[in-house]
Amino acid sequence: MFNIAKKATKVKQQFAPKPDKKTQMGISVIEVLMMVAILLLLMVALYRTIGRDVDKARDADRKNDLKEIKIAFENYYNDKGCYPPPGSLDDCGGTSLAPYLAQIPCDKLGQPYLYLPVANAQGASCGGYRILTALSLSNDPMIEQVGCPGGCGGIPVGVEDPERYNYGIAEGIPLRQAVATPLPTPEPGVCEPDDGVSCYCCNNPPANCNVFDGPPGECKSATYFTIADCVAATACTN
Repeated sequence: MFNIAKKATKVKQQFAPKPDKKTQMGISVIEVLMMVAILLLLMVALYRTIGRDVDKARDADRKNDLKEIKIAFENYYNDKGCYPPPGSLDDCGGTSLAPYLAQIPCDKLGQPYLYLPVANAQGASCGGYRILTALSLSNDPMIEQVGCPGGCGGIPVGVEDPERYNYGIAEGIPLRQAVATPLPTPEPGVCEPDDGVSCYCCNNPPANCNVFDGPPGECKSATYFTIADCVAATACTN
């Protein structure tokens, strides 16, 4: 009898369900890999969402900057009969357009906005202008509204990556242009220190172009809005 009971117990042990690895380990390797994959997907989705939000905020700042510039340029025109001369927005972060702009806005990547004045009989920047920028979100509906889904066109020869300019403002000329234009040349003799604007003058070539605050007639050369314009048009160096 004892042997029979012993054999019966042994048979029960053989056919009893064995604990699987999952029960022994608490969680399987496959489940760990699945959780890691899910976490990675969530991180990628979060990164893309944050990136879009950052781009959207930058684009909103760009649009607001152009609105501010447009108001300043119209006030400038009302006072002087022309818009600011070529290169006026190149002084990114500067104050050369004060009091019309307390500080010249920069693109959110630290670059100046592309200012393309239009010449007429009164001067190099009296006929109008285009001011262009590149919105980060190419699906922004405003790009279609301003007519620049494939770029605003008419970018001067020599400007890097012209196709990226897909948004802007314009006055006196359509924003969308088909033909590239040459880079505008500085207009000499338009900077009037008496108006409270910082001018640059080459009085002692080949010395430096220096800030000139006196009456325009006391400058031996023309007066310029930027040092770069002064150097390009005179014998002075910097």
